[in-house]
Amino acid sequence: MTIVKIWIRDVLSLFVWITQRLLGRPRAHGVRILVYHAIADLAPRDDRWRVSVPPALLAAQMRWLRRHGYSVVSLDEALDMVRGKRPLMGRVVAITFDDGFHDTLTRAYPILDRERMPATVFVVPKYLEASEPFPSVEQSAPIERPLRWEELRTLASHPTVSIGS
Repeated sequence: MTIVKIWIRDVLSLFVWITQRLLGRPRAHGVRILVYHAIADLAPRDDRWRVSVPPALLAAQMRWLRRHGYSVVSLDEALDMVRGKRPLMGRVVAITFDDGFHDTLTRAYPILDRERMPATVFVVPKYLEASEPFPSVEQSAPIERPLRWEELRTLASHPTVSIGS
């Protein structure tokens, strides 16, 4: 198998697993939280930790949620539902992005904005001005750098985006 075929197989397998395990049957009392990291077109050899999702796949997943009747809510709304402060609205999903990679602003946000879906972005303040990827990311991996403070402010200015740490 070529590396591209392996990568496509892995991505499709992950999407099927997510669909079947997390989104298959709504629980009577529950909220699903989808956690993303990097949004990038990476070959498996360049994504050792398998933390990236291609932008096209993220867009397809968001359309799938919409088509299948899921309500995408902010993490705060989801937590209120879990805590019983707000009624559960059927099929509910919250979307989060960990680490605060630059591609959250450049690749993920445009997709979420187009679909009118809220998200929470969790950042590591210590790395917001770093010129290189996080220390845990191999230097040879083409994963984007962390957001800068000004970029984080831009992202936070959008009403559908919440920031956490």
